Amino acid sequence: MKRLGAVLVGGMMVLGSGTALPQSSAGSAEECVTCAGWQSYRQFDMPRYEKGFLGSLRHDVDGVVECAIREVAMVKMAQPAWQSGRVTAALHDLATGDRSLTIRIKASLAEAVFSEGMEFGEGGYRTDEEVFGAIVQQLHRQRYVAAERAAAAIARRAEK
Repeated sequence: MKRLGAVLVGGMMVLGSGTALPQSSAGSAEECVTCAGWQSYRQFDMPRYEKGFLGSLRHDVDGVVECAIREVAMVKMAQPAWQSGRVTAALHDLATGDRSLTIRIKASLAEAVFSEGMEFGEGGYRTDEEVFGAIVQQLHRQRYVAAERAAAAIARRAEK
């Protein structure tokens, strides 16, 4: 629980420092879309490509690892029934290992998607910031609901 709280704070820091709006030559901001359409993730045959994603999660280049983390999180978000012990273990290793802070935080957030049973509806996320921001929001929402239930239970016991 303590680790998840730190991940939520760290996730907000990473999202706040990221930039998805590179400047064009004309000086106006252009959105840099890094995700495929939601339907693509719903239809993606992850078991067929899981070995390749596992290789990417273990890659030496941080950018490759970050993209792989986002992609496995997106597939899980779009296909909640999909489970993979190997992907979950790889995410846990990244979250607790000695990679960059960004990788550790993103891996922790992606690992939470596998372990927390979150629902993301119709998605529509186009950038890393939107994907990981949605995960952080969902975790906050779950913690808030849990705190509300605990407070209600305490109040009911106090009334008796």
